[in-house]
Amino acid sequence: MKKLSIKIIKLVLPAFLLLIVTANAQKLPNKQETGLRSPGNIRTDGSATEWGGQFAAYNKSTRLFYTLSNNDDNLYLTVQVTDSANIQKIISHGLTFTANGSAKKNDKQYVAITFPVFKTFGDYRSISRNVAYNPAIFLTDPVAIKRVTDSLVYAMNSQIITKSNEFSVTGISPGTDTTLKIDNQTGIKAIGLFENKNTYTLEFAIPVKYFGGHADKLSYNIKINGTPDKDTPHIVTTSRIVTVSEQDLMKINQEVMRINSMHRQIPAIDEPIDFWGEYTLAKSIR
Repeated sequence: MKKLSIKIIKLVLPAFLLLIVTANAQKLPNKQETGLRSPGNIRTDGSATEWGGQFAAYNKSTRLFYTLSNNDDNLYLTVQVTDSANIQKIISHGLTFTANGSAKKNDKQYVAITFPVFKTFGDYRSISRNVAYNPAIFLTDPVAIKRVTDSLVYAMNSQIITKSNEFSVTGISPGTDTTLKIDNQTGIKAIGLFENKNTYTLEFAIPVKYFGGHADKLSYNIKINGTPDKDTPHIVTTSRIVTVSEQDLMKINQEVMRINSMHRQIPAIDEPIDFWGEYTLAKSIR
C-alpha cells in the first residue's frame, strides 16, 4: 500500500487522556515521608526503569507520581507525569525541586533545582507546542503503533536534549543562583525525558553534603512553576512528520475533524502549584 508523509498539526489530545489516574494511584499516599534506600542501579537519566513502574507517592494537587530515595552520598527524586496539561506546563515553565537539611521550610541550608530551562523563548515555545500528543492512538496495527510512538518519543527527546541541556540551581553558594550543564562537577544532576505512552519522567540528584552533612530529616518542596506574565494558555498540539498508510491517514483525518468540531480544547493552566513534605533519610544497613 502506498505510504504518505503527512504533517500532523494542532491536534488536541482527547480529554479522556487527562483522566489517567490508575487504581494504583488511588492507593498511594499523597506525600512520601518515609526513607527509602536507592537501588544499586539508580541513574539520573530520565528513565524510571529502576523503579519497575512503582512509585512511593501520588500527589493529588500536582498530579505527580514521585519517589524520593537516598544512598550514603545522594538524595534522588524521580517524578513521572502522565497527563498532557501537566507535561506541557512543566516543559514551558519548569519543575523546581527544593530540599533543605531540616524539617523547617525556611531553613537557609537548601538547594533548589529547576528543570527544564531554555535559553530563548522560541526554544521552549516550540517544544511546548509539540509534545504530549501521539497520533498512534488513532491507529490499529500494533507494528504501526509502535513505529509511530517510538519515532515521536525519539524526536521529542532529541529536541529536549538539544534545547535544554542546562538547569538552574540556587543554594549551593549562599545567596547565589547559577546555571549548570547536565554534565557538571558539582554532583547535582537534573534531566527529564519522554518514555512510551506519553509519560514524562524527571530525575534529580543532590549530594547530601549540601544539606550540612548531619541531616537526618529533610524538608522538601516540589513545584510546577507558572508564568509571571500570565501569557495566553498553550494548547496541547503537535507538528510531527510521520509516515502512515492511506487507510490510517483516513482514520486520523476523521478523528481530527471530529475533535475540531467539538471545539473543546483544554489549555495548560499557568498558575504555579506546589506542596511541601518531610523525608527521613534511610540509613545504610551495613
